[in-house]
Amino acid sequence: MEEEILNIQTPVVFNESVAHYEIHAYKPYASSTLNNSNEIRITVQHQDLYILPSKNSVHIHGRLLKPDVEIGRSKNVGLISLMKGYASLHPGQTWLMENAGWLDVEEKKKSTDAESNFYALIPLRMILGFVKDYRMIVVNAKHESILTRSKTDVNAIMQTQEEEFEITINAVDRLIPYLKLADQKKVDLLNFIQRDPPILMSFRSWELYEYPLLPTISKRVWTLFLNSQSYPDGYLNLYMSRNLYALLYEMYANFQATYDDKNPEPLLTKSEFLRDVPLFVIHCSKLNESSEYRPVDIRLEIEAKANFSAETSAYCLILHDRIVEYNQLSLAQW
Repeated sequence: MEEEILNIQTPVVFNESVAHYEIHAYKPYASSTLNNSNEIRITVQHQDLYILPSKNSVHIHGRLLKPDVEIGRSKNVGLISLMKGYASLHPGQTWLMENAGWLDVEEKKKSTDAESNFYALIPLRMILGFVKDYRMIVVNAKHESILTRSKTDVNAIMQTQEEEFEITINAVDRLIPYLKLADQKKVDLLNFIQRDPPILMSFRSWELYEYPLLPTISKRVWTLFLNSQSYPDGYLNLYMSRNLYALLYEMYANFQATYDDKNPEPLLTKSEFLRDVPLFVIHCSKLNESSEYRPVDIRLEIEAKANFSAETSAYCLILHDRIVEYNQLSLAQW
């Protein structure tokens, strides 16, 4: 800091390597339908574009209907975005959540207007680890999005009482930013591409695992084993009814410092965390060298005070490093 304030001879530099930035909307194939269980494909055929995946988003327009009355590859996108979002979003991003169709913590808001229409603009960084982490352009590659609509919409709405409903989707667009480079920067990039060097893309992949129905017993110790290592280091000794969960909340709040390297600004207060989303966040990225370069065995165990209720499901979202290599001339699709 002291050196910076004394460095008065540093010239003013304007970065003009990007000459223009524009967003184009791509629609699904003409044959695509937007009904339940349908596969929706959105493809960018042009490969001579400078595309910025980290700014991609999906725009959805539809309507929620009830009989006679008008009312609004990532596996299980809803659960992944929910678990990851509660851990990484902060209170200042509530506008982003609402615009993406995410209800407030207490789920009292509505995403439909007076005529039961809903519009959502979902940044793909909320549901895909690659888009979240990889901030550079992708050149000379075919881009294709494949969206598969669930066979049921039961998880898409909140109901105070059971009643029939129907959700219709009128349009789906993928919004993709194009970059137009300054002439010199374009020449430099083309010369680099002609050499066809391998490009390494590093990001963190999100994988969801599900235990559909826990047995109605109490023994399932919540511990993570990575080969011979165990996380957390010891029992958490949680006792929610006696307010003994401060360590659990701290593990949740510190996720942002570990994942995004920033000061924690947790979305949930301590009381909201216990009442609505008691997530177990386990940091296990610091491994021994012997564990970093060999297959990893993961076992989750849970131990509860009482038997698990019937029809209880457990979900585990694992975030792990991944590196993908591609060649800009010899690889047409990624």
